[in-house]
Amino acid sequence: MHHRNRVLLTATMAFCGSTISAIAARPAYAQASADAASPPATIYVDCAATSRGNGSAKRPYWRITDALDSARLLRREDPRRIVIRVAAGICSGNFETQPTGQKTRPPELLPLVLNVPNLTLRGAGIMEYVEGYPSAQRPGSATTITVDTFHYGWFDNTVIYVGPTTDGGRADGTVVEGLAIDDLFNSVHGMWITRTQRITIRDNVVEHVNFAAMNVTECSGSIVGNVLHDGSPGLAVAGGSQSSPAKLYVGGNSVTANYEGIGVVGNSTILSPYFEMGANPLKMLPYPINPTASQLGNHIEAEIEGNDVSNNYHGLAFVILGFGHYPYSQTGYINASVHDNRFMDNAGYPFLLEEGFAFRGTSSYWTNPDLEDFPEGYLGFLLAAFVTHGPFDGPYSGIVNASFEGNLWSNPNVPPIAPALLTFSSKYVYDPATGAPDPALILHNTYMRNSLLNLEDEDGLFSLPGVIRDDLRPFDPLDGTALQNRTRITR
Repeated sequence: MHHRNRVLLTATMAFCGSTISAIAARPAYAQASADAASPPATIYVDCAATSRGNGSAKRPYWRITDALDSARLLRREDPRRIVIRVAAGICSGNFETQPTGQKTRPPELLPLVLNVPNLTLRGAGIMEYVEGYPSAQRPGSATTITVDTFHYGWFDNTVIYVGPTTDGGRADGTVVEGLAIDDLFNSVHGMWITRTQRITIRDNVVEHVNFAAMNVTECSGSIVGNVLHDGSPGLAVAGGSQSSPAKLYVGGNSVTANYEGIGVVGNSTILSPYFEMGANPLKMLPYPINPTASQLGNHIEAEIEGNDVSNNYHGLAFVILGFGHYPYSQTGYINASVHDNRFMDNAGYPFLLEEGFAFRGTSSYWTNPDLEDFPEGYLGFLLAAFVTHGPFDGPYSGIVNASFEGNLWSNPNVPPIAPALLTFSSKYVYDPATGAPDPALILHNTYMRNSLLNLEDEDGLFSLPGVIRDDLRPFDPLDGTALQNRTRITR
């Protein structure tokens, strides 16, 4: 038995009151076979249609927005899977108030909100491959959703939202496939998927976004065969809670030309108070201000297999406490198997492991929340609704169990800063030029304590010359506190 498989079988943890393996089965495929037991209800869309239509094959709706409205009504009386089939073409939309009284097709009402259980949104795109990895959809086959009006400000928005809404909508069992999202740099995210189980996101192209191409938090399921470009990051998968676990299979995607390729985050992202839904009357279900233990997302289990993560700045990042988490989150847990991927010409750190976004009690995160003070004051402002006491000074801790096997780590054309960075603080704190923490940044960014990295390195990545091992630092460089962190690397 390979070491990787042994890690998957033995790295168990208590979760939801029971013991589960570190990597769950791929649930989306089991769901697909169950859905096949009865034929789905199908709604048709053609964005080139000249009238609104009724959703039939002969008279398709002219907007995905109309098909989603129809699906919500249909779900009240029909338990079958609902499939929205969208013809090839361009479906343009925006976040603005909808025009009235016009006879031509109005724009899609963005974000497109998928909050219907067991719903498939299926574009016509047929994926083509180069060197075994998805590269683009076949010319003429793409169903492309575009944003035609600039809508970018302080707060997050997204072209497609998958998750719970305040009207009781839920999205468990959602499938999104065969779509192309070309944001044209007119909004923030491509897809934002949250608190949803049994997702399948496959064969999509997402590009030209200002922030994350695809952000997935508190979800379980599969993300396969997608092309994700121009994001920061291309794909972020974040932690789950007891009530909405994060167990994900990420396979066969091309995640290239992003600031950061794939980010694996040990806790959930909760920026719901300021998640902007434009003119859409549907609103994201907000996170509780004072979460119970079952609502606090701080575990993720991920299998990352057969992806091309190349030509990014950073390649693969493990972030124990990520962007926009509960202010008082103290712990993050990452269990991951990373195997048979290609990491080429990532110019920053091909792999990095960091504490992430955890700030000292004296930082402006707590003392001066300010949208223009990035990242400390900016995040402090966005999460001000959740600051019910404070400031809070930790301590913060985390556990990472990960195996690396059969991956290609290569930089033939672009020398990286270092092959890898391991640190229990923010990746920005350690200055490679000086070989020491930046004195200005350690005033804000704390170091984790009593944390554990358990890394099984069949690739030999961490024994390469030049790997930065800031994780071995015994004391906090600001105040000399003993950190008592441990790292174990085996082959």
